[in-house]
Amino acid sequence: WCVNCFACSTCNTKLTLKDKFVEIDLKPVCKHCYEKMPDEFKRRLAKREREAKEKEKQKKKKPICL
Repeated sequence: WCVNCFACSTCNTKLTLKDKFVEIDLKPVCKHCYEKMPDEFKRRLAKREREAKEKEKQKKKKPICL
């Protein structure tokens, strides 16, 4: 994203690098829009994030055979 085009994909509010946002489907969503989303949706996003981090962690632990 270029700095001038960086905006919330839901409400189109311009975001700066200092603004808090989450990434949903590779698109930025501002904190305000994220907080308005249904709790069940936010739980599923959090679960997906935890699973992705755990998968990455497991990759790093695998021994490499040479």
